[in-house]
Amino acid sequence: MSNKKTALSIGIPEPNQPVFPVASQPEQKNNSQDESPNSKFKRYIIATFINDHKCSMFYTSSLCESAKALLTNEVVLIPLIINAVDGKAMAFNQAITVAWKEKVDGIIFASPDAAWSAQELFDLISSDKDCVALPTMTAKGIDIELGEISRLQRDKQTGEILVKYASLDFMYLSLYSINELCNTHQFIEYQGQDTKLVLQSGDVFNGFYTESQILKARLMELNIETWVNPNHTIPTFQGQLYASNFTEILAEMEKKG
Repeated sequence: MSNKKTALSIGIPEPNQPVFPVASQPEQKNNSQDESPNSKFKRYIIATFINDHKCSMFYTSSLCESAKALLTNEVVLIPLIINAVDGKAMAFNQAITVAWKEKVDGIIFASPDAAWSAQELFDLISSDKDCVALPTMTAKGIDIELGEISRLQRDKQTGEILVKYASLDFMYLSLYSINELCNTHQFIEYQGQDTKLVLQSGDVFNGFYTESQILKARLMELNIETWVNPNHTIPTFQGQLYASNFTEILAEMEKKG
């Protein structure tokens, strides 16, 4: 996809008037005689894990506005809300399996407490990286491990930074990442469905690890790097609104060295 960014005007777009530039894609050969008329549309799953059967009103508003805005640019956003009855690791496995089977163009993992703009989501899926996260402010802070500040590696074109770790609070995985993760892991039967066992519960390791940390290990095994777009910060609502500005935080950290 193109890395070119454009400003998003507030309000509902006029019919047939794109809000974003249509991302250019290399032409693909298709020998099928019955190609779907909607095949030119890009499809992305946005997966959310819940354990209390609810999402915040900020999440639902963000999802609706994003779906409308992206659709004008031939991008279909497919919500996938999973009740994480056996933890987020198995919920992740269910989501990544659906994405793999449905051959979508990518998957976004979003916290049910998150609030975002359509522009922020568009910038995320427009990245040419295979794993990109947006800093997400929660009651516990921003869950990102940057590494040595003085040696941060940046993409000079996009401003994205290479990190050691980022949480699943707001993360995008490309089609390549989906295929690599699923092709290298076996099926298990879970809730009557064949499910790829990409992540396992943290207690199978020597110590406790979150699903985000286990995913990072899986990606490293496949030589897939984790990047963060520091130009946006996703707020969350957890009883109260938690918001911050990661760009300013990072600039202060770099100033201190």
